[in-house]
Amino acid sequence: MPARNGVNWTPQLDDELRKLCMTTMLTFAEILTVMNTAFPDAGFPSRDSLIGRAYRLGIIGNGACKRARKRKIKLPKKILAPQSQPIGFADVRRNHCRWPLTEVKPIEDFLFCGAPIAHKATSYCLYHYRKSRRKTQVSEDVTSP
Repeated sequence: MPARNGVNWTPQLDDELRKLCMTTMLTFAEILTVMNTAFPDAGFPSRDSLIGRAYRLGIIGNGACKRARKRKIKLPKKILAPQSQPIGFADVRRNHCRWPLTEVKPIEDFLFCGAPIAHKATSYCLYHYRKSRRKTQVSEDVTSP
């Protein structure tokens, strides 16, 4: 007997939902697309129907979800300015800080900080990451009268 939402859940559909939830980092909207492609006749009406089924199967909820969670980057209180040599536009790599040090024109003279990045989730070193997240911008060249 089909459910109210029109999906006739079979063990094969349940196994596929379990596999996609537990082994991939897909959102339920993406899982809906994958399952509609793999099982076009099943007729999944919405993302919420998948979430409800996952909850009823014990895949999510009550601490059963095994998905990785994003973690905040923890930074030390005091961070010194980087002591690395600036690198050119053509030399910047994935592990280099991409904080711009010069104007864009001409591109051959464009320089980046070049220090090692703070974390794989950012493209800046610790100093420039903290500077980019500062709540209020304070001018560094202000002199008192």
